[in-house]
Amino acid sequence: MLTRSIYPTQDELREITKEYVSENHSDYFKGFNKKRWIAHYEKNIYKPVRLCILIQKLIVFYIILLNIII
Repeated sequence: MLTRSIYPTQDELREITKEYVSENHSDYFKGFNKKRWIAHYEKNIYKPVRLCILIQKLIVFYIILLNIII
């Protein structure tokens, strides 16, 4: 059984995204304060990523389930 998560936490993902955006799209990022950045991140970035992670977890679950049944 896996004892360590292979997915970053929401805080880790937000920080990585913040660093990327500030380095690669600094003009866009300058207009954000911390509260606005977190709201923008959660609405436009985290929700789609969270959905992808959920889908990946479901796929892994079904693969494991199929291997147990077969």
